[in-house]
Amino acid sequence: MLDNGSNNIGARDYYGAFAYRSYAIPPQENQWEELNRSRLERSASLRLPWGNTREVIPPNFMSDTSPKKLRKLEKKEDLAEKYGLQVENSHECFRHAPEWEFNRRTGMIKVWQYSRKFPFWPAKPPVVTEKPFYEFDAWCCARVDRHGTLFDLVLSHRYSKLDATVGDILGAHGSASMCYAYWDFIQNYMDVTRPLPELPMLERYRPLDPITAESDRKTDRPPRYWRDMDNETFKKKVNRMFTDVSIINTAQRPNLMEEKLNYAS
Repeated sequence: MLDNGSNNIGARDYYGAFAYRSYAIPPQENQWEELNRSRLERSASLRLPWGNTREVIPPNFMSDTSPKKLRKLEKKEDLAEKYGLQVENSHECFRHAPEWEFNRRTGMIKVWQYSRKFPFWPAKPPVVTEKPFYEFDAWCCARVDRHGTLFDLVLSHRYSKLDATVGDILGAHGSASMCYAYWDFIQNYMDVTRPLPELPMLERYRPLDPITAESDRKTDRPPRYWRDMDNETFKKKVNRMFTDVSIINTAQRPNLMEEKLNYAS
């Protein structure tokens, strides 16, 4: 069984010094140059605004973990814990290793960078870089192929040449709104002033995050809300999320990070 020891740790002691708090972003340096994309690339990209998030999740994040699947995963994850195996997504971090990780507890984004491979030469170990989450900006990047226009989400470090290709787990979409929903989810996940997002795969970890555990206690949230849900209700929840994502207003929002700095472009 999961250890609930983190409930005995105060939220102030549990989260790191760089943990993201949406109402208390520290002053940021001005950006003097956009290092991660050229002027041409910027013309096909949109820097997404910080703040004013909605309670949305990319619908496939929900549909991929139905209640039946959650119950099966529950048994497998208990075994993983028993044998000391690493869980990729939990109350502490969302990880697509060995490529990137965003960590709620520390407030850091970690990126693995690999050197170019050459035949007959041993591969060099990756360079692992960590930067605070609030130093990254989300970009919705468009590209055109034979299927039409596709959109992808990338987190780019504001002050260095560093990209976290977080859209890898979402995949390219024909609708930018999926990227918008993913960016809202990331901000909500990282924000330690609010409980974890209502993502089915994270439900069993909610008691281990102090802010989430306290919120669930106050609202009397059922601990197995998703895992014990019937399939018909779950399908309605997924369909409702598709609707919520389709009307998301990201492109019309002000960028609250502009109150902290001047962008280069």
